[in-house]
Amino acid sequence: MQPQRGATYPPGTPSGDSTSCHSCACRQRKVAIDPAYAVEWAYIPHFYNSFYVYQYATCISAASYFAHAILTGGAKERDTYLTVLKAGGSAYPTEILQRAGLDMASPAPYRAVIATFKETLDQAEALIG
Repeated sequence: MQPQRGATYPPGTPSGDSTSCHSCACRQRKVAIDPAYAVEWAYIPHFYNSFYVYQYATCISAASYFAHAILTGGAKERDTYLTVLKAGGSAYPTEILQRAGLDMASPAPYRAVIATFKETLDQAEALIG
């Protein structure tokens, strides 16, 4: 096996040398990023154009809010969400969400999504032991 360009392997690992090593440290590969790829993110314009990352974060927060409301509520919460979808582009998104009871200008939806993420991490840690 030939070593990958830009990658570094500990001695005795499948990097082309014939020695073998059985320690944990040697079985863990380390990868170095080639400097040519260090600014690769800059070639993806939606990362810095039209507030894409902001839109993504707010969208996830709103989706988490509605998912929680629907899963713990009933028909009213479902209908509220469907009203948001039906509104489409009829107004600014923050106005549509505010009419549905979600104030994206407050910290509440962001704190809620972080709490949900924490719960998910806690569950994963419990499974790992």
